[in-house]
Amino acid sequence: MNINNTNINMNNLVQKTATEKTKDQEKLLEACKDFEAIFTNIMFKEMNKTVIEASEKSKGREIFTDMFYEELANEVSDGENSMGIANMIYKQMKDRI
Repeated sequence: MNINNTNINMNNLVQKTATEKTKDQEKLLEACKDFEAIFTNIMFKEMNKTVIEASEKSKGREIFTDMFYEELANEVSDGENSMGIANMIYKQMKDRI
């Protein structure tokens, strides 16, 4: 049995595991950002329900408003100026992968 060969194989195994862990953590971060975007979208829609409308909304306006809030939630949740929900969830879960 060649000990040097075994050490090389163990090092490759450790590196591969670390690489896979990094990829899993990147996927987790994306999932956390998506969760924050969904949460923010729901929050915007609920806030919009409190606004008193002067006239009835058309179906087209409702669809546009929903699309607008969805895109706004995605923008707000991605980047440095996010609410921080994604980062908090990520920090709590990243060591469990």
